[in-house]
Amino acid sequence: MVSEAKAQRIREVAKKMDYRPHMAALVLKGMDSLIIEIVIDSKASPDKLEATSMRSHCRSVSNFARNYPK
Repeated sequence: MVSEAKAQRIREVAKKMDYRPHMAALVLKGMDSLIIEIVIDSKASPDKLEATSMRSHCRSVSNFARNYPK
């Protein structure tokens, strides 16, 4: 353990340096990964996998996840 003064100083320096913890480290610590896996049928015809369609689907999934209650 560190003193409260030392902990406060560490938080100040971290904020000043715009520190962000590594996501993999947070997951190992027990935090949700916030990763969404999208599975695509490999037998689907190429015209069904258009890039614009995929972007739209990914955006929809992202919006849903962002608004999903924790």
